[in-house]
Amino acid sequence: MTMPAPEHTPVAGCLTRLYWMVGGVIILIFLGYSIVAQGSPSIYDAMYWIVVLSLVLVRFADIQFMHGQTAEGKPATMSDWRRYVLGLASGALGVWLVLHGINFMI
Repeated sequence: MTMPAPEHTPVAGCLTRLYWMVGGVIILIFLGYSIVAQGSPSIYDAMYWIVVLSLVLVRFADIQFMHGQTAEGKPATMSDWRRYVLGLASGALGVWLVLHGINFMI
């Protein structure tokens, strides 16, 4: 009896998951520091929101085209995407407001 070969995730799928789970957050952290250091408004504000939008789009592509998974390794659904978008958008807005509050107090 032959065992089925394990399913391998394509490199693009791995990179998209790595981006929405870790890479994008790291970029947002550096942009947050730049927002506080530069003052407001700045190009870093626009870059911050562009990265947030890219995270939404990459997560969508991951689920729709690359058989995306949740952080726990289960198959992701559009319900997971909506939850991700809601959490990301509210978290990003909250952090952005705090960054500008810090900037205002400095």
